[in-house]
Amino acid sequence: MSSIKVSVAILTYNQENSIREAIESVLSQQVNFNVEVIVVNDGSTDNSDAVIKELAVLSPQIVYVHHKENLGIRSSVIEVSKILKGEYVAVLDGDDLWCYPHKLQTQIDFLDNNAEYEGCFHDTAIQNMVKNGNSYFAAHKYYSQRYSYENDFFFPDIVDRISIISSSSSVMRARRLKKLNMSILDDNLSIDWKLKVLIILDDKFKYFNEVWSVYRNHDGGISKSNKVKFHLSHIRFLRQLLEKEWFKNRQYDIYRAISSEYRVLLTIKESNETIDKQKLFPQYLKSEFARLWYFRKRFLGSNTKQ
Repeated sequence: MSSIKVSVAILTYNQENSIREAIESVLSQQVNFNVEVIVVNDGSTDNSDAVIKELAVLSPQIVYVHHKENLGIRSSVIEVSKILKGEYVAVLDGDDLWCYPHKLQTQIDFLDNNAEYEGCFHDTAIQNMVKNGNSYFAAHKYYSQRYSYENDFFFPDIVDRISIISSSSSVMRARRLKKLNMSILDDNLSIDWKLKVLIILDDKFKYFNEVWSVYRNHDGGISKSNKVKFHLSHIRFLRQLLEKEWFKNRQYDIYRAISSEYRVLLTIKESNETIDKQKLFPQYLKSEFARLWYFRKRFLGSNTKQ
């Protein structure tokens, strides 16, 4: 049997109304290589299990992983990293879908012919399903209307979160994911972004200005309902990067990102979680001083010793 070229991970929890469409959008891809579809059902209590089993019987490409209880996206990602067989990996949330049948073939052809790129991604359509009218994407139909993308994306572009890559759009080489020490992921927040930070390193991602996937924007989610916990998780992750050997030459980029996260926290007016802004403000100042220090070292050629 020929080797697996691409592993597609579909992560789902209580998405019986959309999981079939998500899986079928992957199975309908027109490719000239072998694809495995790893579907991780993270303890769904609805009818998702029956839907996935029905599709798995019909398609030998599907590798079905069923958690008896909800463990969180972190556990699902770690499990996928251990069992995936592909040279490349793509991720799709169980309520999103791919809308272009040549998406995978186009992205893999590019990466096969451009070894200097660690991954590639594309624009994504936004299907707004928010009912309370207070949507982050309320005025946007595409990610490219909310964020700005250059043809090439580098580590600084990823780490500062100014432009977000939708999880359904990216295809990456699997080599670094398979070797990652997952202990740095200590919660279930922004896993996709954190992995991209850890994977891109000195390489780059290619952006295709084409809409090949659909993101369904729902109410809820920790990034919408508890911004404090969301941004504190980012800060904790970024501070862990500073302790890693490779990232010691990236202090400016990381401290710039940390300062940005603190600025967001300091401007939050309402939250479900108590936030002590008087305690956060000195931490913000420290990160700003560090950012300016490393800016001077990198861009002004300072000889000041650390």
